[in-house]
This record gives sequence, structure tokens and C-alpha cells, in this order.
Amino acid sequence: MKTTHLSAGNYAISGYTKADELVQYEITKNGHGWAVDLIYGKGASFNQLCSTKAEAGQAVANQG
Repeated sequence: MKTTHLSAGNYAISGYTKADELVQYEITKNGHGWAVDLIYGKGASFNQLCSTKAEAGQAVANQG
């Protein structure tokens, strides 16, 4: 997975999941945590905030 800094508190993560699906997510600092939103592909939807940016990145990278 590749992380790209877009602006303050806003990142894009793109790459392949373990199931070999190409995906792109936007990770945004949202008050008390980090929101993870699917932008492209057939990846998982995350419905809760992650505590840290690193945790958000790991959630994207570890999906099946």
C-alpha cells in the first residue's frame, strides 16, 4: 500500500488487498479519530473511527 499526503489531516492510501483487489481509500482526521472512506475498488467499508492514522492504515492493509 502507498500512502500519499493530500493536505493537513488528509491522506490517500492505494494498493492491493490480500484478495488482490485494487483499492483506494481516503483517511481523514475527524475530531476524535481517523475516518477511513473507500474511494475506489471492492474493498471493505469501515464504519467506525480509528484511534490513530497508523491504525487506519493497518486496517486498510490487513483486509482480506
